[in-house]
Amino acid sequence: MGKRTYVQQGWGLRAVLVLVFVAIVIQAWALKTSDDSFPYAVLVVSAALLGFTLVFFTSIKVTLAEDALEVRMGPGLVKRCIPLSEIQSVSLTKIPWHSVGLKRIYKGWLYSVGVTEALDIRMTDGRRYIVGIKEARSLWEAIRERVDMIRGNK
Repeated sequence: MGKRTYVQQGWGLRAVLVLVFVAIVIQAWALKTSDDSFPYAVLVVSAALLGFTLVFFTSIKVTLAEDALEVRMGPGLVKRCIPLSEIQSVSLTKIPWHSVGLKRIYKGWLYSVGVTEALDIRMTDGRRYIVGIKEARSLWEAIRERVDMIRGNK
């Protein structure tokens, strides 16, 4: 079996962030000529943070290899490699639409770009990963098949 790759773009999230980014840039431009530089600096820092968020947290790429599941946010600065041999269970779950980006959750991490379908991956050591991806059911079936092969159940 070869690698399977699933890519999800957070277009709705991008649209909202771009609108806010443009509004901040316009406001900063208007304040640029002001004598008080503090509001201008705050807006410039806010625009930079939004730009960072746009690049690094509005897309997700999940690659299922022979022995691991790799989750990458954006261009790959944020990534996690999950060994299939350490997966205790994987199930389908729903997450709120506003659970986007990278979030710390109880005993683990959530990776999502604003979809409601997700995989709840439980590890043998108690860690947990929730991966929000549009093709959650297809990925769930593929992971279960690979985990069963690793365990010798198929």
